[in-house]
Amino acid sequence: MYFANFLASSEGYFHTVICNSKYYQNTTVNNDLRFMAWDNPPRTLPVNLTTEHFAAIASSGAPFAHSFAIDNPVLDMIDT
Repeated sequence: MYFANFLASSEGYFHTVICNSKYYQNTTVNNDLRFMAWDNPPRTLPVNLTTEHFAAIASSGAPFAHSFAIDNPVLDMIDT
């Protein structure tokens, strides 16, 4: 019921199901593997990633990142 009324349910639904499954609960890793930069303060929303975040993204070791600014060359830098 919680996810039926949640704005971004796709970001948490499957994680919740897998972590609560008896079959998978002991095989999951407590890390979403995403690089995120937060507004400071109050650290409530992730900022849109731009070229100024590239060094931090590259050195994080995370295979995923959230979310990117529209039409910013940082995605081209990552591809290269």
